Amino acid sequence: MLSETITSCSPSSDKVICRCLCVRESTVAEAIDLYGAQTWRDVRRLTGAGDGCNSCHCAIKDLLLRKRAEASCMVPQ
Repeated sequence: MLSETITSCSPSSDKVICRCLCVRESTVAEAIDLYGAQTWRDVRRLTGAGDGCNSCHCAIKDLLLRKRAEASCMVPQ
């Protein structure tokens, strides 16, 4: 898994996406950007996020959509 071992969800500028497993937004973004995650299931497989209570699935899907939109803006037309 991408996420490093975290013993607590301490405050940070890097928002916690998955509270159950303390997976931060930057870890999910890395799974998308570097490892090609395209679905929340891909993110879960790579980071563990979304494997607890499932309440973060919407946040993961939102980040996936934002990353897709960013990528489409970077493609030369």
